[in-house]
Amino acid sequence: MKPITHHQWLLVPAALVLMLAAGYSDSTGPSTGAVRVTVTTTGTELDTNGYSVSVDGGAGRDISVNGTMTLAGLSAGSHSVLLAGLASNCGIVAASNPRTAHVVAGATAQVAFSVACIATTGSLTVTISTTGTDLDPDGYSLSVDGGVGQAVAVNGAVTASPVRRRTMRAEPSPPGVTRPSPRGDASGSHWHRQP
Repeated sequence: MKPITHHQWLLVPAALVLMLAAGYSDSTGPSTGAVRVTVTTTGTELDTNGYSVSVDGGAGRDISVNGTMTLAGLSAGSHSVLLAGLASNCGIVAASNPRTAHVVAGATAQVAFSVACIATTGSLTVTISTTGTDLDPDGYSLSVDGGVGQAVAVNGAVTASPVRRRTMRAEPSPPGVTRPSPRGDASGSHWHRQP
């Protein structure tokens, strides 16, 4: 065996210095990524309070009804993004909620929510058609959600406005006129005059 000379021991530190000068490093780059959430809301009676966005069941962060936010510091992999706090007249269009975002370290994943809102009030028009003989000249009374009745002719129509999501019940005004047990909504009810 040949002994190691002084010159050979100098080669080891010199090789290390060259590797460091050439850019050798043990750094692996960024270990986290981000999710950019975009919300677009259309329709009427938009939610003035906005919504809330949370990732993986964590605390929600406020976002406006037409807003964007970036949630940074997320580990690489799949994350669940939830849009919450929607008003009862608003809903997410054609997408799941929560949505899955696939985060790549050093990159930003995109998640978009489309929300549609509908009016909470409207009008309701009821048309009554009565057949047979000896029609009641007093007509009927129509009430919405147990409210004050409105007169409607035996062959007439009445419009109630504004109306929220309510139940409706039509009651005959003359004695001797009854209806069978309800079958769904009033449009499917039939009225009978008993002999």
